[in-house]
Amino acid sequence: DRPAALRAMARLLRRGGRLAVVDFHKRETAMGPPLHERVSREDFLKDARRAGLRVVEELTLLPHQYFFVLRG
Repeated sequence: DRPAALRAMARLLRRGGRLAVVDFHKRETAMGPPLHERVSREDFLKDARRAGLRVVEELTLLPHQYFFVLRG
């Protein structure tokens, strides 16, 4: 239950705190976990919204991963 896990993490943030999440895109790459263990960027964003988190920054510096900074 990703939304529940994200809600639990959000509750641990101090006021104004941020949560950084880096995960592999759900596509085949030469490195990283198997495809069936990956979460798509779109599904992650849906789960984050359901957990009450909002994206404050998206970094695109990694070729195989998405990188979000979130705030409650």
